[in-house]
Formats: sequence, C-alpha cells, structure tokens
Amino acid sequence: MFQDYMKNRYEDQKNWYSKKATFNQKKYKQWTVIVIVLSALTPVLAAISFGPNAAYLNPVLKVSLVTISAIVAIGTTILKTFRYQELWTTYRETSERLESEKYLYEAQLGVYSQKDVDVHSLFVVQVEAILNKEHSGWAAANQTVPPASVQGSEQKDEAKKSPDNNPAS
Repeated sequence: MFQDYMKNRYEDQKNWYSKKATFNQKKYKQWTVIVIVLSALTPVLAAISFGPNAAYLNPVLKVSLVTISAIVAIGTTILKTFRYQELWTTYRETSERLESEKYLYEAQLGVYSQKDVDVHSLFVVQVEAILNKEHSGWAAANQTVPPASVQGSEQKDEAKKSPDNNPAS
C-alpha cells in the first residue's frame, strides 16, 4: 500500500511540480529576454531615424518601431498574465519541499525520529500537507475578484433590496 502511494501519488506529484517549474522557468526567461532585447533596440532605432538617411529609412523605421513596441507590450502583458516567474518559484519550492520530506523520511530525521510512530503514515500526512498548502495557495492566488464597477453595481443592488434603505418604509 505504501509503495503504491510512493509511486502513484508522491513520485507523480514531485515529477509534475518539477516539470511545471522547468516549463514556467523557460517561458519566463524566454519572454523576459524578448522584452529586454526589444526594449533596448527601440531607442537605437529611434536614434537612427534622426540620422542623415532619415527620409529614406523613416517609413521602415516607423513600422519597425511600432511593431517592436507592440511586441514589448504584448510580452510584458504575457509575463504579467501568465505569471511564469511566480509559478516557476512556487512549483520549484513545492518540488524541493517534497524531495526534502523524502530525505527526512529515509534518514528517519526530524518528526520521523520519534519512537512509536508509524513513519509511513506520518510521511503521507506530511506530503499531503505540503500539497494542500500549495493547492490552497494556488486557489487563493487564482480567485477572481469582480472589477470595481461590477462591485459598485452589486452594492447598489443590495442597497435597493435592503429594507433599511427603502424610502417607502
């Protein structure tokens, strides 16, 4: 039973978090490099547009500057929206905590050094606590909050329903 848990739950989760951490790290670094390089290129192209051949290059440079600026804006929005850096660090932390827990269990250190303790059950409890902490953190970070304009209209609707605010009372 415990070996099934180790294989089907623990190893599966540890591998998933490790793979997701690596994926998000790559995406974060790719988009960050794109944004940095294109952001640095923008003032260079703008400076060239004022050079001696500006009249000839101007239409090409204008299109290039607008395109590069749009890509920088899109890249920045992608980084913010998909939160690659945050997910990378969160998933890596969870993967490392799972790995650390296994080392403590195997060496019978920390909580696993206690006498008369079922170390297999304790390991399962510890691993599930790590996973639950990450899951609840993920859920809290991904809760959607209605925009202020929607919240305002909801408050007005509630005020209309409240007998305390009813002028006819």
